[in-house]
Amino acid sequence: MYKVLLLLLFIAFIDSACKKDEDNPDYVGTWYQSYTENGLTFRQLLTLKKSSFEMLIQLQNPINQSNFINYMAQKGKFNVQQDILTITLTSIGISETNPATFMPTGNLIFYDTGTAEFINLLKQAGFDDPTFKAKYSVSDNKLTLIIDINNNGSFNDDEDASEVFTRQ
Repeated sequence: MYKVLLLLLFIAFIDSACKKDEDNPDYVGTWYQSYTENGLTFRQLLTLKKSSFEMLIQLQNPINQSNFINYMAQKGKFNVQQDILTITLTSIGISETNPATFMPTGNLIFYDTGTAEFINLLKQAGFDDPTFKAKYSVSDNKLTLIIDINNNGSFNDDEDASEVFTRQ
């Protein structure tokens, strides 16, 4: 009797785990990418849930290159229609700067929608509106996002940005 109960619990666990995977869209998970810009190496960690996200942007420490320093973060929510995400940024975080070294400390200060700091950081990132669209696709362990930066409804003009992330 004990073995039958254990077997039933095991089957219920496996069934529950399979249903959980079926419930999650293919974009759900943690993704990353690294890139170099102006001689600095950055790493982006993107965590996508069903309708919300968090992105952490880190800067490689120039003194200890095996370490990365938290530089900036974004939080938000999104809706999905087929392969189009309508994204709304709700919070932007930026690292404090060490006044002696002019390097980020890694201590992120977050600013929410509607604050002057949020609007300023949004504009520095090239956006006028905290809501924008991105087209996504997932193939194997790669997530491709094409961001409609100029908000014109097109995903193939010169101003749009394409980013490829790898599943972590």
